[in-house]
Amino acid sequence: VYGKKTKQILLENSFFQEEQIEVVGNPRLNLYKKTHSLSKEKRGLLLFSSQPYEQDKKGVNYYESMRSYMKVLEEYANHNGMTFGIKLHPREEGVDTYRSMVPSAVIYESDAELYELLCKTWVHITANSTVLYEAAVFDVPTITIRYLEYDTKQIFGKDVWEAGKPEDLYGYFNKLKKQTEYEKYLGYLKNITEDSM
Repeated sequence: VYGKKTKQILLENSFFQEEQIEVVGNPRLNLYKKTHSLSKEKRGLLLFSSQPYEQDKKGVNYYESMRSYMKVLEEYANHNGMTFGIKLHPREEGVDTYRSMVPSAVIYESDAELYELLCKTWVHITANSTVLYEAAVFDVPTITIRYLEYDTKQIFGKDVWEAGKPEDLYGYFNKLKKQTEYEKYLGYLKNITEDSM
């Protein structure tokens, strides 16, 4: 298996015994890190990775719940000379919704290479995407957005920065503007990633 978290799930919920499971890491991520050079220049992308909640579950109002957060992200990027990008989940069909919601955002569909985007990203934002792990490997901190009853501590194994309302994003961005805070939080996320992978 790729990580300790998967091993733990198997031990708790399957017939496998500990001696039957070996953690080998994620060779795909290691390969991508070798083939995608991290940008030495200032990273200017504010990247939101979306989720297919509305495609997966009827009656869920994910896009409307994200609307006010998208406006804050768009405003922050525009005010700070950054690009605001939205990376859609491969199963997601929200292109038109996001285009009408945040016209200045660049929408990256499933053909966009995630690792190329992460090489240009200053901060990654999501509602529960496991891209958090890949972002940490590519030296990008992640801020999560609280959504419905999902518990980010349960999903990621430890506390991560979580915005409960759109204005919370500003506070986190101000913290990350300080290089020491950026490195401290990124280091914490890297530890979570190592524990999970």
